[in-house]
Amino acid sequence: MNPLPNEWAIKHRADFCAVTHRPFVPGEYFYTLLYHDADGYRREDLSEDAWRNRNENIRPFSFWKSRYEPLPPKPAESVPKENAEQLFRRLMASHNPP
Repeated sequence: MNPLPNEWAIKHRADFCAVTHRPFVPGEYFYTLLYHDADGYRREDLSEDAWRNRNENIRPFSFWKSRYEPLPPKPAESVPKENAEQLFRRLMASHNPP
């Protein structure tokens, strides 16, 4: 029997420290801590300062160290999307409808 649930509902990485609320900067190391929670797992992302000053008596289920890199910006749409009605009206208004 597998003691772990089939699905891990863990939120994505934060862009700021859970303790100091200071935003992470690109290339900065931070720690992710996972705790068992009533709803599954709770994730906390801590700066290195917050990691050093944490209460070591409160032990996470798991933790790891990562380097922060912001998500790349979403690419702009090269061609604007149009819905089916807009497409139909544009084609019917053209000089050469289908």
